[in-house]
Amino acid sequence: MSYDWTKLGTDFYSHPKAVAAGRLGRELFPYLLCTNTRLDADGEIPLLWVSPGYVQHAVGQSEPELNDALAALEQAELIEVTDTHIRLSGWDDSWRPALTSTERTRRWRDKQAQRGTKRDDVGRSGTERDEGDAIRREEKRRDKKRDTPPTPPTRKRKKRNGVTQEVKNATAEVVDAFNRCMKRRLSPGGFEQSVARCMERGYSVAQLKAVVWWAGREWSEDDRFRTSIDPVTLLKFQSSSGSRTFPQYLALASEAWRESHDGEVPPWEK
Repeated sequence: MSYDWTKLGTDFYSHPKAVAAGRLGRELFPYLLCTNTRLDADGEIPLLWVSPGYVQHAVGQSEPELNDALAALEQAELIEVTDTHIRLSGWDDSWRPALTSTERTRRWRDKQAQRGTKRDDVGRSGTERDEGDAIRREEKRRDKKRDTPPTPPTRKRKKRNGVTQEVKNATAEVVDAFNRCMKRRLSPGGFEQSVARCMERGYSVAQLKAVVWWAGREWSEDDRFRTSIDPVTLLKFQSSSGSRTFPQYLALASEAWRESHDGEVPPWEK
């Protein structure tokens, strides 16, 4: 029965870098050395072989402990973590020249051919190897899914009690204009539905404020009218008892603007 061997210095556990890596780092690093030799990875271990499933089975570290161990080893400059590999620091310079991807692949294939059925010699049947391959594929799929950033959700306009923020903002503008024109102190609450109906019919905030401007021009000095009307009165679309509707008020506002501005087109019609 033959085995591969890897090098680990006898002073590893007292080496300053190993000490700096902490207990978790010192537990993980020998596993990385062994895995590198097993794969003939030339100092660059695919991340698949450092997935939580493998490490927990080999070293007994949970996923959070694995993450802490990798961070500690990288901080101690014993490894470098890339998007695809764990690189053993200084491996190329200290052990052998760097190989190209083609050369690494050729060496790996040659070594696999030399090993033959050696893995079966330590108790793993062909069926077990197939199951192990299936597990690795599943772990790789999960790792890829975990690393893929989630698709950001579609941003939707928030509603409160069925009223959009756009309607709430428009209502605040209209009621503020009404209060200034009519010398009132009304709150926007309660007028959102009237504003929403106008906006649903395609009217702009400028047109709503135009009607308010006209009402202030006509009635602001008449306390009877000034205190008896509110935005609902001006923004309705159904008349009762001979009262006007919003489109009629808007037509009067446009007419009054032209009369007072030498026939100029009202800004809400431009």
